Amino acid sequence: MTSLPGRRHETLFDAASFFSYRNMRLEDFEKIFAVMRNPYDLELSRYAYLRKNLPQDKGEAQTIAMAHEFKDYLRQAPFFGMNPPRLDLYYQLNGILLPNLVVLKFERLRDDIHTYLKPYLEGDYELPHHNVSNHQDYLEVYDIEMEQLCFDRNRWFFEKGFYSRLDFI
Repeated sequence: MTSLPGRRHETLFDAASFFSYRNMRLEDFEKIFAVMRNPYDLELSRYAYLRKNLPQDKGEAQTIAMAHEFKDYLRQAPFFGMNPPRLDLYYQLNGILLPNLVVLKFERLRDDIHTYLKPYLEGDYELPHHNVSNHQDYLEVYDIEMEQLCFDRNRWFFEKGFYSRLDFI
């Protein structure tokens, strides 16, 4: 297996560009693996992470997270420079889900790795977990208004059927 280090949080367009310089196309890979996270948990985790006030995360989103409650963060904060977030760009290339793309769910990542990546891994694989953010369970945090804000920010995940909307009181 060959490893080509890239940057973290690359869109599929970024990945396609990276590989094009190496005369490779994403469409020619046997499988492309991408991890997806429940939008409710993702938004809350990102907020909690930004509130750590780490110097490498300086920017508008961190400024908003530091100065505001979660609800206002959902209203205002860009996600990697985009508001609303365009997380679909991490799973689609030119608006298309590639047939060789396998989406692994963060919530069941250990099982998904075993199911989908086992043929590509040698021996047992222990999954490291870095940048853990301490926060409440999203089921305890969201209310109706925050759910709508999260839905509006992450509409693509819900409309494509990757996640179902939840009812919050």
